Amino acid sequence: PDRPAGTCTVTSAADSGPGTLRDCLENQVSGDVITFDSTIFPPTSPVTIHVGPERLFWLVEGNITLDASNAGVILDGSSVTGVWDPGIGVASDNNIVRGLQIYHFPGAGIGVQGYNNTIGGSRLVGSGPTGQGNVLSSNLLGLTISEGNQVFGNIIGLDATGTQAMGNEVGIGVSGPFNIIGSLEAGKNNIISASIFEGIGLCAD
Repeated sequence: PDRPAGTCTVTSAADSGPGTLRDCLENQVSGDVITFDSTIFPPTSPVTIHVGPERLFWLVEGNITLDASNAGVILDGSSVTGVWDPGIGVASDNNIVRGLQIYHFPGAGIGVQGYNNTIGGSRLVGSGPTGQGNVLSSNLLGLTISEGNQVFGNIIGLDATGTQAMGNEVGIGVSGPFNIIGSLEAGKNNIISASIFEGIGLCAD
């Protein structure tokens, strides 16, 4: 779209149409901030967006913040038909993805192919169930990252309460160098549990 960057607020839990996450992603501009209306997606009673059969459009413009940290947002990929399709795909640099609960996708919950992206944040910041941290569970892979990304505050392989096992085959798949996974700062540690295979798997060329 030929417009300046701005805020796109998701106001509908439908898979497609005006006000949906799909609509915001398909019309993204570099610098956009995508947020969720907390009256539609209450932090205390998360609402599910049933994605599919087509995957969501990837983050391709760069410098985009996808922020559900002050809302209750679940993405369910049970109906997505594409092989290896992620919940949120990142194919650009300098993006932030935080506060989402992502389940049941045939690929990664979040799949990152760009550089200097931040997945998550602090679970102590935001009014959503896990603050800025994402929940990435019951997918083929919880998270995949390439080179030079940061991963903080995520719950991988459990539900949002951290009490129910919902394992991925692999928690985090790493295919490049210079990534930072976790922090000693309060709320920024990642919790990785119940993986069928590796918690963190490294793929070297």
